[in-house]
Amino acid sequence: RRDAVLAREGYGKIITMTEKRMTRLKKFWAWNDTHVEAVTTGGFHSPAVYHVWNENRKRKCQDINVDGDTHNNREREYQLTKCPWCDRSGDLQHVVWQCDNNPYDFPMPADLLMRRLGWPSDDTTDFYAEQVLWHIVATRKKILDIAFNGEKTEGGRSAHHIV
Repeated sequence: RRDAVLAREGYGKIITMTEKRMTRLKKFWAWNDTHVEAVTTGGFHSPAVYHVWNENRKRKCQDINVDGDTHNNREREYQLTKCPWCDRSGDLQHVVWQCDNNPYDFPMPADLLMRRLGWPSDDTTDFYAEQVLWHIVATRKKILDIAFNGEKTEGGRSAHHIV
């Protein structure tokens, strides 16, 4: 998983796991919020991930025939595979931190685990750490709302998650 690589290698940056970081993270988990749990455990899948899943599913199911119908045609396909706000590639860093059209504007933190998983870093205040996490959570909620409810995006497209 990408998160394991991030935690282990830090993409050239030093990642420190401290008791303070874990204690503060446990406070977030005590909120008992499913979106917080999803974000902090790496369960926030970006639209780009759905795109990859679609492509892999198509390759695996292309030649399978089930009851006279190709399995590929009967598979559910994720429709939200790009950034819902600007139609660019929807990788997590873009949709959460870089897209100018994200309705929740917040500066990207320097700490990699904070940026990806919302984990508080030792050198930030509790208030800032909570604001970062809630920014990621709000973005996830908005993306899921668009994906599952077909909410209209600024470009006027209807983005249904599954057809």
